[in-house]
Amino acid sequence: MIKKDIEIAQEAKIRPIAEIAAKLGILHTSAVVIVPIAGTIMRMPGLPANPSAENIDIDKNGIITGLF
Repeated sequence: MIKKDIEIAQEAKIRPIAEIAAKLGILHTSAVVIVPIAGTIMRMPGLPANPSAENIDIDKNGIITGLF
């Protein structure tokens, strides 16, 4: 049986960033960026080539544009 993502995440042991960095031979670590992977996303036939969500943006003042 293949485990669900949430099951794998709940079984993971939380470790300090410095410990993980030391095992990888990285000297200075101040942050970690996690990039979720969704796999292949298929669109329904007849939809535009560029989804509307690609037009959503937020400027340096926190103003969100492209929603409507």
